[in-house]
Amino acid sequence: MRIFHIHAGGVRELGVLPSEPPRQGFFWIACTREAFGAELGLIQASLQATTGLQLVDLHVSDLLNAQLPSHYDY
Repeated sequence: MRIFHIHAGGVRELGVLPSEPPRQGFFWIACTREAFGAELGLIQASLQATTGLQLVDLHVSDLLNAQLPSHYDY
């Protein structure tokens, strides 16, 4: 899993999931379906800490469903 902080000044890769919202810009998490499933609890906790929200269960099940391929896979 790779986590990036993207903002007007550039992009910085983070070593861990963030625990507070960025002052500017946004976070981008890039990972495989397998990594997403394995780290789901940590990802949800990070989302809760940084936004006050979590991914909805329906979206999580879609992301984990191998029958719904990502259009960003090359």
